[in-house]
Amino acid sequence: MQILYNGTDITESVHPTQVMISDQSGGKPDSIVLQFSDTEGLWSQWKPAKGDTLQVREEGLDSGVMFIDEISQRAGSFGLAALSIPQASKTARSQGWEAVRFMEIATQIAARYGFALKTYGVTNHLYDRVDQIEEPDFAFLAGLCSLEGYALKINDRSVVIYDEAEQEKTAPDQQLALIQESGINGNFEFVNKSVDIYGKCIVRGQTMSEYIEGEFTAADITGPTLVRRLY
Repeated sequence: MQILYNGTDITESVHPTQVMISDQSGGKPDSIVLQFSDTEGLWSQWKPAKGDTLQVREEGLDSGVMFIDEISQRAGSFGLAALSIPQASKTARSQGWEAVRFMEIATQIAARYGFALKTYGVTNHLYDRVDQIEEPDFAFLAGLCSLEGYALKINDRSVVIYDEAEQEKTAPDQQLALIQESGINGNFEFVNKSVDIYGKCIVRGQTMSEYIEGEFTAADITGPTLVRRLY
């Protein structure tokens, strides 16, 4: 395992006791949780700070650069938690666009944090007007992506937007499609949940001249109705 802090390899100087990496999409940031043995209180002397960067690599897995979001200390141990989004992106903001295309909005938000923008199967729709009202940038962008059927992923200083339906058509790698218990190191947990699972979606919007409403019902899925409004 290789651990990089602010771009410096600190692997030989630390003793990690727990490493948890979460790979997310749908607007949720990736995350790292690290626990270190720290009986001599060295981490306090090193003075880690929120906003510093953290990255973990192991056997082809790369977490990408993340930003320290939480610092914790207990007797004999020290903890760091990091997210793929910077602290500044959590600030709610309001902004309006007129006669704007989807890619213009995404490009502006990515550039605001010095992130690259990567898209896959995305149509550059034109909107009469779009309003971001007291909402953090990436939460707002995730909602806009959801309305178009796209997924948003923030990873390694990149904003990645892709067409979920098209990606689901791709045949899975058979070597990766099945996870065997023997291939899992340590404890594991599998969860089958109904939270955030919807059977029907209704989208409502208003152009300069007319009201628009559309709906979609998923086959063989039981769940509540999700109603979204596109201003």
